[in-house]
Amino acid sequence: MNEWAATRLLSEREQGLPLCPRLYGGNSAVPLVVLEDLGDGEGSPHELVESDDPEAATASLLSYIREVARLHATTRGLDAAYRQLREDLGSLPSPRPLYHDPWAEAGDRTDAEVRRAIDEYRLVLAGVGVDAPPGLDDEIAVVTRRVECDPGPWLALCQGDQNGLRHCLSVDGRIRLHDFGVAGFRHALIEGLPHRITWGCIHRLPRDVVAAMDVAYRDVLVTADPGLEAGYARAVASALARWHIFHVVWRLPAALERDRPRGPTTLRQQVIAAIDAFVETESERPFFPMLGDAASWLARRLRQLWPTDSHSIPYFPAFRRTACRAG
Repeated sequence: MNEWAATRLLSEREQGLPLCPRLYGGNSAVPLVVLEDLGDGEGSPHELVESDDPEAATASLLSYIREVARLHATTRGLDAAYRQLREDLGSLPSPRPLYHDPWAEAGDRTDAEVRRAIDEYRLVLAGVGVDAPPGLDDEIAVVTRRVECDPGPWLALCQGDQNGLRHCLSVDGRIRLHDFGVAGFRHALIEGLPHRITWGCIHRLPRDVVAAMDVAYRDVLVTADPGLEAGYARAVASALARWHIFHVVWRLPAALERDRPRGPTTLRQQVIAAIDAFVETESERPFFPMLGDAASWLARRLRQLWPTDSHSIPYFPAFRRTACRAG
């Protein structure tokens, strides 16, 4: 149903080059959705990051992140239209508790729900012997209200499920996004920084590639609406803080019990990488100093508790030779 509603919205509001497979039709009784065949996607990002050509991989990643930004820029202000399309196809599932769903739609939450999320975060810290700094509760509440509840001008259609790069394909020299099964309207920066916080916590990219992707995404979004520029850095920090809270509340308890493979790396590797991503951003420009302190202390504590092979993640194969030369 999400796939149908999202691809229909994009097909109907398409401006210029298509972002996703064209929707041909569907039948909710089967259920069945008929989409354009995008082909085998030769030369897609997921192939090139596994190759030995860093320049081709970088160019493909930049094309991909520009299309993510174009998705967000195109769909800002269309949340009511999407919701109508989605509700016409069937009832929406009830939301899960805060920070128990990586791809939750933005929506109203009660004070009690926010308080529960704060308590869960603090409980995990206490469980590993990390003290909660003063002011932490207020910062978690601010992040939650700003990202999970009311993203304001940052609300856009998000594809979701960014655990890898197989949700996009190269078609006729352009990137097309596919797989909108967990699509919904969320804070755009939740998925606008995948190279830092979603698949970027599974395999690493060199710093210059990360910086180039940051600029490419930002430029597309700010060009579409220059009014976003003034609050852009804070929006980035808020989205990364949200991901940090999610990993502490939802992923870390399971990682403390045991490690396990998760894709090409492990759960513990990915949890530490996610915490590091937030710490790095906060160290450059602190918007949430108490959360930043808690994250920094937590990262150090986990490195004390867990074996060294969980302390970092490997580079994508395309960048391993250049990373070794640089380091």
